[in-house]
Amino acid sequence: MDDTVHAGFVTIASLLSGALLIAYASGRLRFSMRSLIGSISLLCILLSLVAFEILRAGNERDAVARIHELGGSVFIRYDYEPPGSRVPTGLPRPPSRPPRPGWLVDVLGEEFFSDVESIGLMRSDIEDSDLRVFESFPGLPHLSLSRTLVTDEGLQWLKKTLPHVRVDYEPRDE
Repeated sequence: MDDTVHAGFVTIASLLSGALLIAYASGRLRFSMRSLIGSISLLCILLSLVAFEILRAGNERDAVARIHELGGSVFIRYDYEPPGSRVPTGLPRPPSRPPRPGWLVDVLGEEFFSDVESIGLMRSDIEDSDLRVFESFPGLPHLSLSRTLVTDEGLQWLKKTLPHVRVDYEPRDE
C-alpha cells in the first residue's frame, strides 16, 4: 500500500500541475508563471508530507502486528486510560474509534490519526532480538516488559534507542 499511496500522490500532483498549466496556457487563469510554479511546488511539498505520514503509519501498523504476534497489547491515545484513572460516573466514555470520517479512516488507516500511548508485553516470550520493533515508535511514552526474556543488555539498548520511554521491567522468575 505504501508504494501505491506514494504513486497515487505523484499522479495527483502531476494531474493537478497539468490542469493548471493547460488552464494558464488557454488564458482562463490570469496569474504569473512564477505564481503558477510556486503553487505547484507548494502542492507537491504538501502531498509529500502527507505521503511521509502515511508511510510512518504503515510502518507503525506493521510493528503493531508484530507486537500482537509476540503476545503484547498496544494502547492508542483514543482508547487509553492511564492506570488508576477513572471516568467519573455519568460522563461518557471515550470513543473506541478515532473521531474521524469513516471513509477517511478506511483509506488512510486508523494509525494515521492516532499515536501509541503504551505497549504491554508482560509475561510474553519477547527477547532482545525482538526489541528492534520498538524503533517504529520514537515518541512512545510507556513500555511494560515485566517478566519477559529481555536481558539487561536489551534494556540498555532500548534506553539508548528510545531515551524518553518509561520502561516497567521485572525479571522473569525461572
